[in-house]
Amino acid sequence: MSSLFCSVQNNFQVLQSTFRMGSNAVARFSIGAPDMKHAAKLMLIAFFLFLAAKSAVAGPFSMVCHFPSKNCGSEVTDIVSDRFTSRYPSSKWQIVVLAEFTPYSNGGGVGYAIAGVSRKISSPQSATQALVPHQRFVSTSRRVGRNILASEAVEETIQLVREALEQMVVACENTSNCNVE
Repeated sequence: MSSLFCSVQNNFQVLQSTFRMGSNAVARFSIGAPDMKHAAKLMLIAFFLFLAAKSAVAGPFSMVCHFPSKNCGSEVTDIVSDRFTSRYPSSKWQIVVLAEFTPYSNGGGVGYAIAGVSRKISSPQSATQALVPHQRFVSTSRRVGRNILASEAVEETIQLVREALEQMVVACENTSNCNVE
């Protein structure tokens, strides 16, 4: 789904567009040029760059989430790399994440996320059960001060998950054989 809007601002033709691909890829562009022909060319270039960036997202991966998640794994699709999914195909491996953020009753809160990769178990419960990863990547957070709403606690948890997975993917990228298991 895309939208396009044209306007004239300060003698410049301004072309504004929103591109959507899937549920989590959105790009908004606002391009100004001396005339609409130049603005359209720049917009086309921006669109192709957006498509190239979107296609650089890694292949499929399996993930077991033990944290509040609307769609397990959707929060981290931009973090997992092609190298990681090549080394750990979803048919045999799964990313395992345990995370929580607990608000304090008097303000602030504390949270953690533990991420790793383990062999996929072959059982009907494999979507919700996993082996504990041998090598684990941890992110922690402590907030002080104001009271934290439940929705903010969920956002904090997802941020911690992203940080732990970033550590794992960076470790994969920095080793010769992506050994993070």
